[in-house]
Amino acid sequence: MQTSFKNYDAAELLEKVENDLGINLNTACQRTQFPLPKKIGEGNITTYLFRDGVSLFMFNGALTHDWEWEFDCEEDSPLFVFFSLSGSVEDAKKAEKDHFVLKPLDTLMVVHPGGSSRRSIIFKKGEPILLSVLRVDPQKFFDKKACCPADIPEKMRVLLSLSGEEIKCVMPPGRFTPEVALIVKEIAECPYSGLIRTTFVEAKTKQLLTIFMQQLELGQPNEGKKAPLAKSDLSKIEQAKHILTSDLQNPPTIEMLSRKVGLNRQKLKNDFKTIFKKTIYQYLIDQRMKMARQLMLEKKMSVQEVAVTVGYENASHFARRFQKHFGILPSQFLAMTWRKGQQN
Repeated sequence: MQTSFKNYDAAELLEKVENDLGINLNTACQRTQFPLPKKIGEGNITTYLFRDGVSLFMFNGALTHDWEWEFDCEEDSPLFVFFSLSGSVEDAKKAEKDHFVLKPLDTLMVVHPGGSSRRSIIFKKGEPILLSVLRVDPQKFFDKKACCPADIPEKMRVLLSLSGEEIKCVMPPGRFTPEVALIVKEIAECPYSGLIRTTFVEAKTKQLLTIFMQQLELGQPNEGKKAPLAKSDLSKIEQAKHILTSDLQNPPTIEMLSRKVGLNRQKLKNDFKTIFKKTIYQYLIDQRMKMARQLMLEKKMSVQEVAVTVGYENASHFARRFQKHFGILPSQFLAMTWRKGQQN
């Protein structure tokens, strides 16, 4: 099965797929989603079109037939960054030097800022595909941010031909980090709806873009070593995070947590810090402080009650921890919150 496109515009891409497959798009809050017809598979395709030249495409499903998307465009290509969590996606032109095959935990960058381009991408049948594609329209993105060329990282200026050079580039697939894998998974499994969902996904998309730009400036974003975590380990760390934060009053010990998720103590500690950049204990404190702040903003509890709710029997210990975290005593924060409420 093949679908052909004459440009890289995300909205027109959706319209073309809608017409070819005879399906109805469901659009709301900058989000469009449609189910895969049963004749080709099961699952859905979702896109988010944000207003600053950034969009996100997500393919989440399994195909009964290979599906080729052919692009034959006369315009400059946006920047595309692929993140594959499962399944297989490949370039149709196997004879080309820049032919690629994306496997689970692979990332790939494609950009053709030098004019017309032709490329075909094949979504492979069989194993379920979970693929996120970050799309950036450079001119619109930088204009919206009111950035002059000097403000843009040098390597990105060169990459996007903002330096005057003409480049056509497909960076070979590389492995992405557990941090990126977790972000992609959070987007795919977003529990919210409507405006909250779009706001959440936009924040996560910008987080992906930030990581990409940082890695691009430090070195090629896909030259990293093999991701240190398997998908199964990543799921176990997510489970550990959920268990840890579901009962802040009585969190499990690291030993209990390691048994619950099926990882030995040291691996749990190492992998948790790899993903969240914090130790388990530091992460727990952060979550307790965030919850405490939220409870005080709701103005329904005393400082003592808040302390107990987030797991501190000693109110003085809680107060010191809160002050260290936010720079203000909880009693002062609560009083300030009450004053603001009365003024409003």
